[in-house]
Parts: sequence; structure tokens; C-alpha cells
Amino acid sequence: MPPRKPAGSSRKPRTGPGTPPTLGAALAELIRIKGVASTGESTQLAQDWRAAAGDRIADRTRVIGVRHGALHVGVQNSALLGELASFHKDRLLAEMQRRMPETRLRALKFKLNGELRKPPSERPNPAQPPDPALGNQQIPRDKNQGPFGG
Repeated sequence: MPPRKPAGSSRKPRTGPGTPPTLGAALAELIRIKGVASTGESTQLAQDWRAAAGDRIADRTRVIGVRHGALHVGVQNSALLGELASFHKDRLLAEMQRRMPETRLRALKFKLNGELRKPPSERPNPAQPPDPALGNQQIPRDKNQGPFGG
């Protein structure tokens, strides 16, 4: 006896106006709307950020992602975060909206991100002897005090 076909397998998929989208198409649209990017889209987002912000800013920031219409960007230090939020935010948002109209960006949010600090090769060398001009003076403290006094 031949195997039975599952019920409904002989039907052809419906297409046309008024037809509900496939589950895959609905999920793809939801992901696009919510701003959850795939790896390729994340790469494109990072490239667009670099083009909009310029190398000086892009080297000290990293795109975290898009969430609820806001582009979240990690920033290396508080001074740069203040500069971006105060002086560059409107220009950068307008440029990103122009470059990526399909993402429907409404806001640009900056977040301090300690992971973006300078790599060890660019940090001062702690083994380097102190500057003789400054001297090696230490402030005497009571042996019962903690490292911060009191």
C-alpha cells in the first residue's frame, strides 16, 4: 500500500491581495521594524556610522544596535560622550536617517562603554620610573587608616 499524503499537501499556496503573508515573510518584516539586524545589516550599519561620523569619532565609538527606533552607540569616554550629545547628535542623526531611511530612526542614544578604551599598547607604561621633576614624595598617613583615609 502506498504511503498516505499529509492532509492539505495537494493544495497550492494562495497568493494575491488579501492573502496573509507567510510566517517567514511576517517574521522578516517584524525583525526589520524592530531593528534587530542580521550580521550583514550590522556590518552595513557600522559602515554607515563610520561614513556619517568620520574616522575621528568612529574610531572611539561602536554601534551597539537599533532598538525601538533609536540608534545606540557606545562611546569610549565621558568627554567624547558629552561632546557628541551636545554638539553632534542632531547632525549625526540626520545623516544616519538619510543613509538608512528603511530603519526609521527617531533618536540617537550614546552610552559610555568601557570596552572601547585604548588598547594596552597605547596605555602609559606603569613600570616606567616616575618623573624626577615631580619627586617621589609620599603623603604620610596613619597606619590605621584605609587607603582612602578616614
